[in-house]
Amino acid sequence: MEIVDNEDVASCVCDSLAVQPNKIPLYINLECSLSRFVNESNQDHIPVALSSPYEPLVANSRLDNGDDIEEDEHLNSNWDNESPMDDVEIETKQPMNVESAPSSSYRSKRRHIEDYENVLVVGQLYPSKKSLKQHLGMVAMRKNYEFKVKRSTSDWFEVGCVDPSCKWCLRATKLQDLAYFEVRNFYNEHSCSLDIIHRDHRQATSSLIGQFVNSKFEGGTSRIYKPRDIIDDACVQLGVNIGYNKAWRAREVALEIARGSLEESFTIPPKYCAMLERKNQGTITHIETDEQNHFLYFFMAIGASLKGFRDSMRPVIAIDDTFLKGKYFETILVVACQDGENQIYPLAFGVVDSENDASWSWFLTKLKGAIGNVENLVFISDRHGSIAKAVDCVFPEAHHGACIFHIANNLQVKFGKKMKILKLYNTTAKKYQVFEFYTLMEDIRKIKDGEICKYLEDIGYHKWARAHFMG
Repeated sequence: MEIVDNEDVASCVCDSLAVQPNKIPLYINLECSLSRFVNESNQDHIPVALSSPYEPLVANSRLDNGDDIEEDEHLNSNWDNESPMDDVEIETKQPMNVESAPSSSYRSKRRHIEDYENVLVVGQLYPSKKSLKQHLGMVAMRKNYEFKVKRSTSDWFEVGCVDPSCKWCLRATKLQDLAYFEVRNFYNEHSCSLDIIHRDHRQATSSLIGQFVNSKFEGGTSRIYKPRDIIDDACVQLGVNIGYNKAWRAREVALEIARGSLEESFTIPPKYCAMLERKNQGTITHIETDEQNHFLYFFMAIGASLKGFRDSMRPVIAIDDTFLKGKYFETILVVACQDGENQIYPLAFGVVDSENDASWSWFLTKLKGAIGNVENLVFISDRHGSIAKAVDCVFPEAHHGACIFHIANNLQVKFGKKMKILKLYNTTAKKYQVFEFYTLMEDIRKIKDGEICKYLEDIGYHKWARAHFMG
């Protein structure tokens, strides 16, 4: 059934509840995309949808005149089951002209709608018990009171004030054959003392704070918004004090809302790979899983990069890895070259569980399948043992050299950050003539009682020195 206006919404709910339309309190959110508004501007209806408590709740006809929202007399009724909106007609208005600025009446209406988000009324519908609890918690923090759950089942939710002598309470039940929860009874007067309220609000959970700060990441998750910022915003805007750990967990909740969960993200690569291969001719992708269909490895080489490597690049490949920041601590593998202007030319990428023999062997096997047999191929990498084993196994005809930058860093770690040693080592490594190389090595032998020279000899001159490298 397609829902396009108020009558369709009312009919849908009425069919499920088998009651009269004017007896159902509906809170709806008016939505209209720009493209549909332009194409159907002459029609007399706009799309509507049932809203969650965190979406703008539709005001009734009182908002159309810009009147203030007053507390309904039914809010203070003593568990009266009669709906407070029996006689309210829900009206829809055509959206304002997209080319004109918002009018003062529109801004007034929007302000009242935002105020209405903090209101709880009998008959209010929620898509789930979780959304009801979130709305209750947000209202409680903003109005500076606390509540506790008295009873919670799959079809019943009842809460009361933390002060046993206070009569404030709310009861909601699940609609038959629907997932929605409806507020049945609500007594909205607090008789408790303000002394019962603590600064560490019991409703200020990491999940609820995460919902509150979610808007900070609407423009993109790359924004710098630290737990300390969340602590400050919660104190200023909600009046509650939270610790650093709770602020950190709230930030993780907000990021998950913005990005999606990490577990769900593992369902994206198959679709992404299929689209890459379809739109980029010659692209090669592979996804490896275990017996339980859990993710293990990923390989990707764009077709244009492969073609450029075969046609124009020097057969020198640099391979390296770095860790990913995330829950599962994966490792990304990178294959790159240098073009004629010594600029970095990306060739292939991979994601594996960690840097080990199995992962490097799998990755280089897929790389060989992508680039084929290349004459005089040279690999440059750090001195990780798994890389050396994989290169020797998968590319036995290729030459494998050690990156002089990594060796220089190791020299600093082992023998101190002396510029004389580093300059002498770099000069020695880049010499083409053998006799010039050995002359400089004698100078290196005089430093640190020959320890540096022995370290470089153990690596092997053919791994890092131009004068001895066979590639």
